[in-house]
Order: sequence, then C-alpha cells, then structure tokens
Amino acid sequence: MPGFDEAAQLDRPGVFRLNLDLGRAEFERRFGFPPRDFEAHRDSFDFARLDTLLPHPSYALYGFGSIVMPGPQLLPEIDQLLAIAHRRAVDRHERAARRAVDQPE
Repeated sequence: MPGFDEAAQLDRPGVFRLNLDLGRAEFERRFGFPPRDFEAHRDSFDFARLDTLLPHPSYALYGFGSIVMPGPQLLPEIDQLLAIAHRRAVDRHERAARRAVDQPE
C-alpha cells in the first residue's frame, strides 16, 4: 500500500508476506528485545529480505513477526510459529466468550 508499510517491498511481482502474532514473550525470545523496544532496533532489519523471520515493520509493537516469501526450509519453524499464533487466537476468543457470559444483558 503506497505510503504505508513499504519497507517489505510487497509490490514486487509474486511476493507475499506471512504475518504471525508471536506475542511479547516469543517476540523477545526470537529477536532479543521486547516489542516495545522495536523502534530502537528498526534500522537493524531489512524488511524486504526473503525467507527470514523478522519483526513486522508496522505491527512489531504488538508482538507480530513476519516472513516475506517463506521457503520450504522454514516450514518446521513456521509450524511452531503458527501453533503459537493459533493458541493466542484461541485464548483471545475464550476470554471474549467468558466476558460475554459474565456481562448481564
């Protein structure tokens, strides 16, 4: 999208990005700093680099990572990261469902 998130150069033909909700703990484990410190580290990443787990250039502050054009050698790692993202989504859904039950109509 012009003017937003151009760092990954997703306008290249056939290029896509996998975005992953890692959460704070996994983000810090993977990158060595918490999401809140991302801006201090932004310049150390090439967000257009292919087949590499990186902080998401726009959503790293929320604990997101991304991979531009993930290749087959990353599949085992991607499986682990998708399991983490899925667990986080299930937890959010379950918390929302509990809140809905606890709210009087």
